[in-house]
Amino acid sequence: MKIPNIGHRHLLYSDIDFFALLGILTMPFDALRIFPLPMTYRPLGCLFLCLYFFLTFSSTKKYKNNRFIFFFVCILMIFVSFSLFLLQNRRFISFGKFVITIIFGFCSLMGLVHYFKKIVINEDNPIACITYLYVLSMQLPLIFGVIQLFQIVTRTYYFNSFFTTLNVRFSPGRVCISAAEPAAASEYLLLYLIIILKNKLFTGKKWLINKIIAVILFIGTFSMKGYLLCFLFFFFYKCTYLKLRDLISFSVIVIVGVFIVKLACNLNAYLLSRYIFMEKFFISLITAPEDVFNILTSSESAFIRIGNPIIGLMMFKDNVLLGAGGGYFYRTYPDYIFKYFPKALDMMEVNATIYNGYEMTSRNLFVRFFAENGIFIGTLFAGYLLNILKRIRNNKFIAKLFVFGVAAILLQDSLCYQPFVYILALCIVYLEEKGGQNICCNYNI
Repeated sequence: MKIPNIGHRHLLYSDIDFFALLGILTMPFDALRIFPLPMTYRPLGCLFLCLYFFLTFSSTKKYKNNRFIFFFVCILMIFVSFSLFLLQNRRFISFGKFVITIIFGFCSLMGLVHYFKKIVINEDNPIACITYLYVLSMQLPLIFGVIQLFQIVTRTYYFNSFFTTLNVRFSPGRVCISAAEPAAASEYLLLYLIIILKNKLFTGKKWLINKIIAVILFIGTFSMKGYLLCFLFFFFYKCTYLKLRDLISFSVIVIVGVFIVKLACNLNAYLLSRYIFMEKFFISLITAPEDVFNILTSSESAFIRIGNPIIGLMMFKDNVLLGAGGGYFYRTYPDYIFKYFPKALDMMEVNATIYNGYEMTSRNLFVRFFAENGIFIGTLFAGYLLNILKRIRNNKFIAKLFVFGVAAILLQDSLCYQPFVYILALCIVYLEEKGGQNICCNYNI
């Protein structure tokens, strides 16, 4: 595919930059079986970015302020969690995994900031270069998605063994591209569409075909989480620039979106069951709130995605000051299940958490910060993101990416979630350059 005219030179300013480039290009590959880890989220790109950070650590003086802020917050979270670990005699393995996740998230973020800063210094249109790298990273996953979609339509599964070997949690019958599961695939595809749709850099017949394929694959994930993320993105973005005409257009988009989702649901039995459940849930939320818990426990997938954040908020209410401790959500999770959701014991993942030590998470990064680390660190995290949003509103393209990132972490709780790390690094570099005044942005979305 022809590279758009973005004024790029070569994006490799030293031999070490190859690791940063590789970290971005392998971002959608987050479930490879080559890692002997118990979790399904295994971001390959994170390893390359962390290696890049350590190799360039001595030359990152220009980022010492941001590095210090994030380093301080990480150390504070680790210190509080370690104190709780000592005082309450909890399992060290939970604390250890929490520390490792923080280190990976911090190092990959600072590695991206360092590399993006180089792009700003050397390129004519750095924002275009940075976003194009993500577009480039999605080309091979798109090919995987087309193959998977072909298999679904023709009901021939010749490549299943390949995708099962590649992906730790491949789901035949749904588009997964190269991601851990269809829900994760929908997130990568949605970010891809946000970047390329209505973008002057990506025009012409080849890109039109590319966009159509991406939209079809997004629908083909049959992910209620992905559809909900799409809704949240539009909702938050319209709220960022709230006008009456935008409210009207948003209402039209929601109505059309619900209609499209309902059509998609009729194509897939799994998704149809999710749609019926969500319909019952929201109707009950308005008409009979007392039945909400009973409806939640009727669907395992919905309970994990909706019930877990509710349990996280309950956990925060009981541990307002310091939280339950980093990585200890799943250790205190059974107490709330036994007390408030006994029917959920019949669910496979819930049962595995209570009796087999499976690490259940809150499925919401904001809730995780408050539940595990208390009100001070949770407020600091939320306030930091709000401050970024206020400062980037003058650039609608950057704001779109950031709003997507915030919407995504409402449905995702990994401390090293790579799409959010990528977007956050872009925003940090944009704001460091005198609020973006030194960054050429000669195109709009």
